[in-house]
Amino acid sequence: MEPKAPQFSAYDFLGYLLPGLVLIAMMDCSWIYHSKKVVVTFEFIVERYSALTWQNTIPLALLGYFLGHLVSFVSSLVVEEHARLMHGRPESFIVRENKPAYFNCGKWGRGHRVVICAVFVMRAITMLFMLPLTWIELLFTRLVPISRRYSFPITRLLKRCLIAAEDRLLEDMGVRTATGKPPGRHADEVHWGLGFERLALHYALETAPAHLFTLRNYVVLYGFLRAMTFILLLTSWMIAGHMLVQAMIWQSLLFLLLAGVAIAPCYGAFLKFWTRYHKEALMAFLAAMAKRTAGVANAATTTEGN
Repeated sequence: MEPKAPQFSAYDFLGYLLPGLVLIAMMDCSWIYHSKKVVVTFEFIVERYSALTWQNTIPLALLGYFLGHLVSFVSSLVVEEHARLMHGRPESFIVRENKPAYFNCGKWGRGHRVVICAVFVMRAITMLFMLPLTWIELLFTRLVPISRRYSFPITRLLKRCLIAAEDRLLEDMGVRTATGKPPGRHADEVHWGLGFERLALHYALETAPAHLFTLRNYVVLYGFLRAMTFILLLTSWMIAGHMLVQAMIWQSLLFLLLAGVAIAPCYGAFLKFWTRYHKEALMAFLAAMAKRTAGVANAATTTEGN
């Protein structure tokens, strides 16, 4: 693949610029509400931001792009990490059965207690922040397992194809263990999901770049939806906090529950495209290896014919 010069892409717009501008608007509306005691309505928002000019749009876009990078980073630490702890890593559960444990922070042993406690606290904070969505997620993943349609492992036939493709690539690279033998595996266990998928994806992009467009689209979509899920959750907690300040305790709890229902489709769409990206990466690798094997077979047939 030929290297290309950096350019403003759809991921820059949807993944960074748009979430950053939404965050600026949220902070601006919050400041107006607290400082000027103005009731923030849809008409007020339209009137306020329709007065933007080119002179103040450019620095606003630069600030939004910068804040969008921060939102993307924090959302990966919170939303994506929560999804990984709740469902497992997509590159792993699409090839093997997976039962993640949210608060399994490792074995409690001497010399590791401080680290385990820190990890436990961080996961507890993540769970608390995601609480408006967690009850819905538990409902549809534990009691009514609808999410299995997105998280079930590949079929046995595809797993055999993956094993053959992995062995072929490792053999071509001459990979050997310390004893000089090819890397082994247990029964139908695959190397995918254990770090091998990174090498396989780059191989697929080098030999079959036609998959690049689809993979890039999935990255754009799940990155945008992940950032927007984080911003919507942050907005919900901010509004609930305003209600708590006004001693509206039950109303704030009810609002968080209803906000979770509204945010759930955005979070569910993130999970869908996040999983589809890894499934597409796997299929791109299989297609690249199948294309290479067919090319070698055709070359051998042509040589025999001559």
